Amino acid sequence: FPEGTRSADGTLGPFKPGLFHLHEKFPACPLVPVSLQNVNRILPKGQVLLVPVIGRMIVHDPLEPIPGEGREAFLVRARQAVAKGLGTKHTDKH
Repeated sequence: FPEGTRSADGTLGPFKPGLFHLHEKFPACPLVPVSLQNVNRILPKGQVLLVPVIGRMIVHDPLEPIPGEGREAFLVRARQAVAKGLGTKHTDKH
């Protein structure tokens, strides 16, 4: 999870720098963001058993590397790409 955790309500949080470090380690590779929906119902925090509920995986457009792009700019761009793929309700914070 690029936010470092899952939110209780599914709201997209700020992205942590780990995603940028992955981008730095493999600069020639585009990163393909993936969103998992309904995870809190499938595997509630603190539980060890899956609940048989249907989830959804969204594969977003690849993030192509931009030479010289700084960490904050990359993380904002990555979060915006995911938010766009999820719809406008996820673009209101951070």
